[in-house]
Parts: sequence; structure tokens; C-alpha cells
Amino acid sequence: QMFMMDIHTAKTAGLRYYSYPHERIDPTWLHSGGCDFATLKDATPDPGRDLFSICEGAKTPLNQLVITGGVLEQCTQAQAEDHLSNRHKTYKNWRTGIFEADGAGEQFFMFFIQRNRGAKLRMEKTGGKSKRYRQEKEMGPWLENGTVLISDADDPYLNALRKALADFQDGNNDVRD
Repeated sequence: QMFMMDIHTAKTAGLRYYSYPHERIDPTWLHSGGCDFATLKDATPDPGRDLFSICEGAKTPLNQLVITGGVLEQCTQAQAEDHLSNRHKTYKNWRTGIFEADGAGEQFFMFFIQRNRGAKLRMEKTGGKSKRYRQEKEMGPWLENGTVLISDADDPYLNALRKALADFQDGNNDVRD
């Protein structure tokens, strides 16, 4: 867009990223992920509430990270714990994942670790940086330079992620976060 001097399109083009062929992803590669915590008080959906999100990725032989899938839904705390504990069972080579511990996330993390002592998960706070800052200034360059790739698989999580990247700065923050 910049070469075509279309300034309007360049400003509204979302976050650029590169796709990775899903059939070339090896399940034996090292896998890890990140979790953005949000839960419902009960099983009643609430359209105004944030979504619970887990993003899963694999380390390629070229030392890139390819996003392979994830979870994006409104769920209860028990359902969230099931999603987190299943990540460790799904991948043979699962490495330590990151759990965003801002707000209520820290308390949930502490309870989760007490009930799941072998969980490969560590807590990390964002340091007060806004979602927009983290998405544009921290994640954006990794997507644009090919350090982080997105699987081209037709998957609900990946489809939501691609849409959210195209819709940046609007759209679903939970999947980008």
C-alpha cells in the first residue's frame, strides 16, 4: 500500500502477517502458548464480557513461531481450567506457557497451580501497557517480519485471529491479546 501511495489504505490495513501451510506443521515441534484469562460467573453467556483465550504455537526449525490454534470462548472457571490443563496433555513437547496475570488473572493462576501442581505454566504481568500498545508495538513487528506466522488452517480460533488482525484497531481484542 505504501508503494502505491494509498495513505488511507496503509493507515487502515490492520496488522500484516504471513501465513504458514498447516500441512507442514510437525506435531513433534516444541509447543507453547499464552492465556488471556476471562470467565463467566455461571454458564450464562454475557455478550458484554471478554472472552477466555488460549493461543497455541509451535517453534519451526527456522526458529519462528507458528500459531497453530487455540481456544476463544466465554466459559466458566472450571471450563477454563479444563482448557489449560488439556494443553499439556495434547502436545508431547509442550513447554512452559505464559498466563497473563493482570486483574483477576493472578488469583485464578494461584488457584489453578495449587490444583494442578505439574502444570507447565508461569504467570506474567503486562506492566501496565495497554492492549493496543502491546498489539501494535510488541506483537506487530514480529508478525510483519515473519518471526510469528499464522497457520493457514481453517480453524475457528485461527479464523477469529486473522479477522482480528485485519480489523486492528477495532475488532476482537481478546484473540489478539
